[in-house]
Amino acid sequence: MKKTARMAFIFALFLLPGLVMSAGEAKDEASKKELAKLQGTWLLESQFFAGKENPPLDSTFMTIEGNRFTMKSETDFKVIESGTFKIDVTQTPAIFDFEITSGSDKGKLMPGIYQLDGDTLKQCVDAAGKKRPSKFASVAGSTHALAVAKRVSRGPNEPDAKAMQGTWRLTHFEDQGKKAEILEKVKSLTYTFDGSKATMKIDGKVIREGSFELLPKSTPKGIDLLVKDEISPGIYKLEKDRLTICVTTTTVLGFRNKKRAGEFATKEGSRTTLMVLEREKQ
Repeated sequence: MKKTARMAFIFALFLLPGLVMSAGEAKDEASKKELAKLQGTWLLESQFFAGKENPPLDSTFMTIEGNRFTMKSETDFKVIESGTFKIDVTQTPAIFDFEITSGSDKGKLMPGIYQLDGDTLKQCVDAAGKKRPSKFASVAGSTHALAVAKRVSRGPNEPDAKAMQGTWRLTHFEDQGKKAEILEKVKSLTYTFDGSKATMKIDGKVIREGSFELLPKSTPKGIDLLVKDEISPGIYKLEKDRLTICVTTTTVLGFRNKKRAGEFATKEGSRTTLMVLEREKQ
């Protein structure tokens, strides 16, 4: 009897580490699945701080890619701040912790909670970085920020984003109302879309590298090309193997253009460029 009990105890000692590891793996797997659900671009619909509602922020977006986030304003096409975050879905409420790496709050750690309901994301964080909120509320005297956002894009998982993957060659170029044959210096220009990355090359040499975001629910459909913290807003039209983009140059000689193109055409002084690209055959 004693031998049987001893053998059972020894067996349990070998088995227990496996059980603990499985629990940790289950936690990681749950967070991985939840992280996939958060991917995309979210439009901020409401925000409260210290019990007071902030002015409407109908042009502020948060893009989540992997465990990174970028906050941008489409009022002046600037990146407000960016950083990384961690989630833990095994906690109640689920945890969403921000670490800000650029912007006015650079270096801050903001502990928070979140709730995901389909395409609606609710977050509550302590802007002072002191204590994690226990409920979704922002009361007077607190440093808690409560925000609600709606998803406007699923990022690289959008059907159009998937269809755009690959390399496209420039076939038509028009700048500020001036139509021209493909200029000698840009006739070999290509755009390559890989995941959410966008790379522009001329004669095979990389000219610009950045990322792109689609806003497929807008009319016309929107596209933002991002290089570092500079956003070039535009519109796009995808027709099988033809991609038309009209993009705004946001900064010219110190002037910041605050308007996204509304049509696939350019005019003198508009600071817009129209490009037609054809998909390269593999």
